Amino acid sequence: MALLSIENVRKEYQVRGKKVLALDSVDLTIAEGEFVTVVGPSGCGKSTLLNLIVGLMRSSMGRIVFRGAPIDGITTKIANAKGQPLKSVLRHFRQAYDHTRFIVGHNIYFDTKVISAEFLRNEIQDTFTDRSKLDTIGLSVDYCAIKGYYSYKYPTLSELNQKLFNKSFEGAHSSVVDVRIVARCFWELIRQNIIYQDNYGFWRAKTT
Repeated sequence: MALLSIENVRKEYQVRGKKVLALDSVDLTIAEGEFVTVVGPSGCGKSTLLNLIVGLMRSSMGRIVFRGAPIDGITTKIANAKGQPLKSVLRHFRQAYDHTRFIVGHNIYFDTKVISAEFLRNEIQDTFTDRSKLDTIGLSVDYCAIKGYYSYKYPTLSELNQKLFNKSFEGAHSSVVDVRIVARCFWELIRQNIIYQDNYGFWRAKTT
């Protein structure tokens, strides 16, 4: 079974009343352990493809399957029937985070680029990029101490959870599950005094 399978994916946008074709008839299969780089000029659809893979938007046609199941279990048919317009979702999202002091995430700086691109694409003022953020992936590198090629590698959310709680969790890559696990890991990192907030309000990893 392939790790990730992209099957006949097409994505169209409506930009200022005009239809823009970002992706057309994309097919790609990635095996477990395979390293893949997406390369192309600006505007060729790289960000759009990544947004589709992580479930931030729905395709106009085709499907994306991760470990044998559609991304987040949402098919194009379900998304079209029950999904909300992206612009409306972005506006509600902005209202929610405007009331926060800082935002916590795992590899949140990747998410920041994706979200900022969608604000720009939907002509909504981006106040997310400059919001204070705490990224558990960077702050837990030394704590997890997973050997990489040159030094310790960034831990996945599953690896961080395993290190903190000595157990795995089901439902990785489901957005609802991932949010709950990130929150649990964040509070546990604080409880164990692995991370702390300094006198200037910056979050730091405790050094030994």
